[in-house]
Amino acid sequence: LSLVTGVQTCALPISKQIIDYYGPNQNFINALTQYGNSYELLLREAQKNQIIAQSPSNAVDQNYPLTVDATNNEAIVDISGGVGYIPLVFSDLSDIDDPTLWMAEDSCWEVIDQSVHGKDFWQSQYNDQTGLFDLIYNVNQDRMNDSIAFTRYYLGDNPPSPTIMKQAMIIGDSMSADSAITAQIGVDSILISPLVSYLGQSSNGYTGEWSWTGPNGFTSSERSISFYPFDSMDIGQYIVQYTSFGCTVRDTFELIPAVISSQKDVAESIIQIYPNPSRQRLTIESNDELIQHFQIVDMLGHSVMERRNLFKDTFTISVADLPSGLYFIRIDTDNTSFTKTFRKRD
Repeated sequence: LSLVTGVQTCALPISKQIIDYYGPNQNFINALTQYGNSYELLLREAQKNQIIAQSPSNAVDQNYPLTVDATNNEAIVDISGGVGYIPLVFSDLSDIDDPTLWMAEDSCWEVIDQSVHGKDFWQSQYNDQTGLFDLIYNVNQDRMNDSIAFTRYYLGDNPPSPTIMKQAMIIGDSMSADSAITAQIGVDSILISPLVSYLGQSSNGYTGEWSWTGPNGFTSSERSISFYPFDSMDIGQYIVQYTSFGCTVRDTFELIPAVISSQKDVAESIIQIYPNPSRQRLTIESNDELIQHFQIVDMLGHSVMERRNLFKDTFTISVADLPSGLYFIRIDTDNTSFTKTFRKRD
């Protein structure tokens, strides 16, 4: 049995010799001033260089130096932590003729250019076994006041923007990629649970923030929203926004009330609205019962027109001032209620 021990030493400038440090790193200058000739200076370096890296599309080796396996000469990686410049290696590259490295943090994608004489801020290394290349960069993870950096890096020609992958389902059914969900009011429950795609790989958007707006003041900051059960107040359009590293993408979902066949047949036989689509005027006619009340609702769930105490079988309204689009019209008669749709044209 043998015991092997080793001692590593690290020599850092001390406060009495701070004038001997000629580097531009203001955070390090502040640390030299604060800690001087003590273990705390080295402890700062050790603690803040505990890097966490992950990728939505590529394999990452967190062992030093941090290495990202490229696919088709592209790679993307998210790095949290680091002090000063840290080495970043991209492996398995077949072409290193004119590489471009991008970063995104507070703004969406900026080219990294540390050059002094052309592209002299990266190195390449050929792997005899794979016949491929490695590219080695030193990226700056220093941030003001020693705050922790959280940065996305992309190697390639066209930095990807996130895209939202639509996913929604009526509970009990399979997930669908449709943006329009038709469900029975008071019967069905709905789950909308989109994903984010980068470079063809989907994820739950772990690096970004989700936000929703919808009918009747609906808001949410969760990725998934649900309706248990689906209610008439939920009808309309929902806008989802995803923001990550300064890049923002939006998409929409629509919740539409289903009319079961018997109700639809009754509605068609009792209530007629025409012309549909309409530009100027819309006539609502009942063949059986008096209409007491109607309300027109847009796709965001906002009431745009309403009349009460009508007690008429036929009447005509002006829709000329309504913006073009699809609307729901809810009609109450003596004994029942109906929901129909009409389209306003320019």
